[in-house]
Amino acid sequence: MKIIQPLLLLIAALLAASSVHALGRGTPLQNFEDVLVQSVDGKPLTLEQVRKAVVAGAASRQWILSAVDGNKFHATHTRGRHTATVEIAYTTERYSIRYVDSIDLSYGEQNGAFASSIPRTTSWSPN
Repeated sequence: MKIIQPLLLLIAALLAASSVHALGRGTPLQNFEDVLVQSVDGKPLTLEQVRKAVVAGAASRQWILSAVDGNKFHATHTRGRHTATVEIAYTTERYSIRYVDSIDLSYGEQNGAFASSIPRTTSWSPN
């Protein structure tokens, strides 16, 4: 579990930030592409260890996971009437978190970038 703990914390933080923090007033959405997976001791992680870290990280921030296919999950977080969904794809070496959908976050194109006009969504992420 020592190997997975830092990865778990990183994934939890990125889940919170990936769709929710980035959806603050006029703030462009930020996807996280090909983020390097690393263990504390530098040893390679197995696919099962990375999967467990994703599951634990999502659960720790109240994101609900549903398997998509292969090594992908959709993670959904609901707060009040607002919902955000992201896709998490992972391998033994890298993972990506990408915006999929949202409800009542006023998500749309603003000045050529996608953003939300809901000001309180930034409070969903830890600082």
